[in-house]
Amino acid sequence: MSKRRISNKKLTTAREHRKKYIIKGVVKRGTNPRIQAAGRSAGRLLKVVFVVALLVGLGIGAKEGYRKLFWENPDYALKEVRYSTDGSLTREMAIAVTGFKEGRNIFGYRLDSGRDALKALPQVENVEIRRYLPNRIEITLTERKPVAWVTARVSDDPAKSERSHLLDARGLVFKPKRLLPEYDPLPVIGGVEMGDIVPGKPIGKAEVVTALELLRRTNESGDFKILSMDVSKGYCITATDQKRAQLTFGLDEVESQLKRLTIVQREAALMTQEVKTVNLMLARNIPVTFVTSPDAEPEPVMEAPIPKAKLIGADPAKGAKPAPTGTKRNDKNKDTPKSEGDGVLKSFRRRQA
Repeated sequence: MSKRRISNKKLTTAREHRKKYIIKGVVKRGTNPRIQAAGRSAGRLLKVVFVVALLVGLGIGAKEGYRKLFWENPDYALKEVRYSTDGSLTREMAIAVTGFKEGRNIFGYRLDSGRDALKALPQVENVEIRRYLPNRIEITLTERKPVAWVTARVSDDPAKSERSHLLDARGLVFKPKRLLPEYDPLPVIGGVEMGDIVPGKPIGKAEVVTALELLRRTNESGDFKILSMDVSKGYCITATDQKRAQLTFGLDEVESQLKRLTIVQREAALMTQEVKTVNLMLARNIPVTFVTSPDAEPEPVMEAPIPKAKLIGADPAKGAKPAPTGTKRNDKNKDTPKSEGDGVLKSFRRRQA
């Protein structure tokens, strides 16, 4: 009989084997929770420190790079300041006001500060400053255009008087840093209280405003040129034209007064006379005097109202006789409207005849 082969056998299963090592009533615990919380906090802190260090490093690097690339780069040193103006302010004066200096970094200037400094000058109306990389700044000025001088007395020489100022078309007072020769022939507005004048501010006096309006209208029409105006009376303006005639204007309805002056000048031309004085404040019975020659008798002041009747036929100033009463006028004379100045100087025409 053969022998039975002996083999090893497990007497217990794997589950039963594990049960042998379980000790009842004993609980196995892990790491202390405080230690775990401290570890997590330390990890977060390390991350934050790393991020902050990275950002600081990037900031310092960017700042140093910007400084090296722009502020200390010799290519961005200011080498040219271009300047243009339509007035009398020189390049040296403008650069001195703005403080721009060649050789300094072009990014070291605040263009707004330079613009405000130039606009603070009363003679400057508009300023434009631009920066062109790498090394150029351009300044463009628009200066105020003076139209008249303003002085305390008409007899004062405005170019030599320290208290005289210039006026632009809007009545703003200014005095340029340098006077140009073309300012000398400008008309003079005299009789102004200089204590009330503030450079850089407009004049609000009614007589000065009217004087400026009168200048504007006469310059546009070109009929005559005003040399000076006296506004000392306050209620009227006494203007002197290029023929030294004294023209008195009121402060209201300047356009109507200029129309009356045109009528008077036209009638005086028909009589080959030159007006010496005329008061245009009156709508009727306008007082007029004429320039007299040394051999002629002085002309009286005319205060004749505008007649309602008009001349019939040819113009007496041309030497022709007027048509007799009852003569039929032709269609041309019939359709001709009545002139506003007919008969204004009728009495002087008779004297000339």
